[in-house]
Parts: sequence; structure tokens; C-alpha cells
Amino acid sequence: MVIAPPKRLHTLVRSLPVLAASPWGLVAPNAPAATVEVTVRNFQFDPPAVTVRPGDTVRWNFATGGHTVTMGTCGRPSGMFDSGLVPAGGTASFTFTRAGTFPYICQPHCSIGMTGTVTVAGGASPGAGGKPPVLKLTVTGQRKPVHKIQEGETIAIKAVGFDRDGDPVTLDASGLPPGAQWTPASGKRAEGTFTWTPGPGAAAAQPVVTIVFSATDNPANGSAPLTTTQTVTLAVGQNAAPQLEPIQPPEVRVGKRLRLTVRAFDPDGDRLRFFAEGLPQGAKLKRMARVRGAWTAALIWRPTADQAGQSFPVTVTVQDDAPNPAQDSRELVLTVLPR
Repeated sequence: MVIAPPKRLHTLVRSLPVLAASPWGLVAPNAPAATVEVTVRNFQFDPPAVTVRPGDTVRWNFATGGHTVTMGTCGRPSGMFDSGLVPAGGTASFTFTRAGTFPYICQPHCSIGMTGTVTVAGGASPGAGGKPPVLKLTVTGQRKPVHKIQEGETIAIKAVGFDRDGDPVTLDASGLPPGAQWTPASGKRAEGTFTWTPGPGAAAAQPVVTIVFSATDNPANGSAPLTTTQTVTLAVGQNAAPQLEPIQPPEVRVGKRLRLTVRAFDPDGDRLRFFAEGLPQGAKLKRMARVRGAWTAALIWRPTADQAGQSFPVTVTVQDDAPNPAQDSRELVLTVLPR
């Protein structure tokens, strides 16, 4: 004889979810979303930490009023959710749709420890193990850790920060020298600018300037922010004057071509320019190439018969191309001998 199960048992069997096999046993793949209750009373959240799944809702029931549920940490709300002040008997709810760990606070009472945490199972927290922000610096068109700068020279540094997790980024800079200009920035792609022109005496007062640039993200899930830093070192110096080698007065004769080479060095490696005052008619000073660290110029002249017996005092000057140019000069006398 076959005994049919009661009709109630049929209903119970039909109401059970279909279970699927997995390496961890039988699971309910389409379990309905749940609502987890948290009570707010006596300056605390009870329980202070709950674990839910994506799609679940946490509802805070306020047994006492004058509190908030604010996602984030003390002094750093994430902007993800803020209930505002809720009176006694009120509620606040939020549905969590992605995995992670989400700290929250009561804003008026965070300093006395009124905090809680919601952990959404199903994946790692984007903040925990998330990627730090990217910080890129361009120093006067070049990227290098140490940059030489002279008094009177202007240096510009562009800082760009962004976050690979899509969080907003705040740029900052510390160690700024007196007189420097820094424009901070924040946003999905933050761009800040540093400029500085060291004035007279800066090399003696602060020969080495170390500036630390930083990019800090603001995770939307309220987890601890991450910071990336880069350091730029500025070596501040004074412009050293170039040096002309001594010039021996040459023998100058009518009708013969004179080619006198002058040489100069610059301690800072600056580019040099040559000038000459008092050149006789027909003479010219032509700058030549840089050879083995020295800049050269050639004084070229072919004296004429009407210049015979005359003396021409000439001053040769060399000047660097620094922002505050420095120079050196030599004097010589060109005396024209007859043929």
C-alpha cells in the first residue's frame, strides 16, 4: 500500500529553494535579500559589527535620538550615506550592493567611540588591498629627482594625480620654500602647480630644498585612504661667472690676415656669448664651436695700409646665458706694423 504524503508536506517541498551542488556543499544560489537590524542606543550601535551579502539592507533603529549613521571614519565621511540626525523611534536604512568593509560613525559622538562596521561578504574590500593613487610630476619639462636651479631662475613643477579605483584624489605639497607658489587641487584627475624663483641670497640661506608632493585618495567605501608621495630636491646655487683665458697681443701686419682665437670656460656649463668693443674697421669677432668644455671665438682681421702704425685698444667680453647673466672681460691692444 502506498501512502500519499499529506498535502501540507507537498506544499512545504514545493516551497524549498532549488539547491545546487558546489565544492563546498549545497548552496542556495538565489537566496532572497535580507534586512539586518542594528539598534542605536546608549551612544553605541548594537551590534557594532554586522556581516551581510550584496543586496542586503541594514536598518538602524533609534532607541534614543540625536545620532547619525554616517559612512566613513572620524573626520572623513565618505559621502556614501548619511542619515542626518534621527530622533528617537526613527529608522535609517541602506542597501549594500558591492562587497567590501564599510566603517560608519555617529558624527556628533564619533570622538567617544560611537562607531560601527558593515562587512559585505562576497569579495575583498576595494579599500583593503585597493590600489594607491597615481602621482606624476613634470619638473620644468623633465622628470628627474634632483634639479639644479640658480638665483633668479624660475622653476615650475606640474603634479597630476588620479586613482585607478576611480576615487577622488587630493594633491598636497610640503617643504615649500619662502616665496614659492603652490596651487593644490582635488578631483577625479587633480592637477596642481608649483612655481618658485629664488631671489638673491637664497643659495646661502637654503642651498638644498626638498619638497614632498602627495596624492591621497578618498575611498567611496569609507575605508582608510591611501597616499602616494614623490620627493623633488632642488639644489639652489649662485651663477658663477665665465672665465676668459689670457689673450696674448698678436703680431699684426698690413695686408696679412689675422686670426686670433680666444677661449672661455663656464663653471656652471652655461652657453656663452662673445662681444668685442673697439674693433678696428674691417675686423670681426666670430663665435666658434664648443670644444672639450671650452667656448671659442675668433677675431679675424686684415689690416689695410692706412691703418699702419695705429694702435687699437679692444675689449673682449664673454657672457653666460643664465637668468642673472655673469661675464668676464679681457683687454688687448692691436698695433699694426708695416709690411
